[in-house]
Amino acid sequence: REDQAPLSADEPSEVVMDLHPTATIFNAGHRIRVTIMGRDADNTEAPPGSARTTVRVFRGGERASSIVLPILGE
Repeated sequence: REDQAPLSADEPSEVVMDLHPTATIFNAGHRIRVTIMGRDADNTEAPPGSARTTVRVFRGGERASSIVLPILGE
């Protein structure tokens, strides 16, 4: 793809993506699970000669990760 570019292994990178909507309603007390992978492993193969991917997720401080989910009625 034209927009592919390697990320630095030494610096955090911001990655913004749209999540596809679903018909799921999360009621109070429900939990969601998030799986983060370097590619769509179920539907694609790794490019020939590519290195194994390591994903680090920052959980605090000024570079903390976040996921924004829509709220019905807003």
